[in-house]
Amino acid sequence: MVGSYGTNNHMEFKKMNLLKSFNMLLQYVADDEIAENPQQFDQQPILAENSANSDENINDPAFHENEENNDESLYKWELTVSKAYASRTKSQVLHFPPKTAQFVLRDKEYLIIDTPHQLSDIRCTIKTYARKNKDKRRKNIVEKYLTKGWYNWVLANKLNKGDKLIFELQRGSNILHVDIVRFKNYQDFMTCFL
Repeated sequence: MVGSYGTNNHMEFKKMNLLKSFNMLLQYVADDEIAENPQQFDQQPILAENSANSDENINDPAFHENEENNDESLYKWELTVSKAYASRTKSQVLHFPPKTAQFVLRDKEYLIIDTPHQLSDIRCTIKTYARKNKDKRRKNIVEKYLTKGWYNWVLANKLNKGDKLIFELQRGSNILHVDIVRFKNYQDFMTCFL
């Protein structure tokens, strides 16, 4: 199935994410400067680490870094790989941001990963879990996550703590674009500027 979703799409996706990765690296350098000298800046830094294996509330918007909806049909978000998520012995699911789960994945049962990395075109099962909202006046909270297939992708790509995953999902599509920016690349990049 290699290339069944188009070589041009792969190249465009790769170019786009390379530019995003560069911008993210620049932002990390700026964030480090803010963290070292917060009194020089108007805002205090907000530091948060995502963990797919914690008691954090995945419906909290801070859980999914940089979740954006640039237009009505394209959803993007990023996830920093935690130590638990990088584990090679304990499988982790991929939780979707609330907006993506609500508006894009409503009736979907699977997604196919499109990536310039290992295991492109792997099919991943979407599971849905509804839990009661603490505020009884509101509807139940619906969470969606990837299970079967996702862990194989994680293992094949040897994710490490600090790696950044960049996701894009088009409304109406079953193709999830995923790119990896390795943490070591961030460190090397920042060393050049420090």
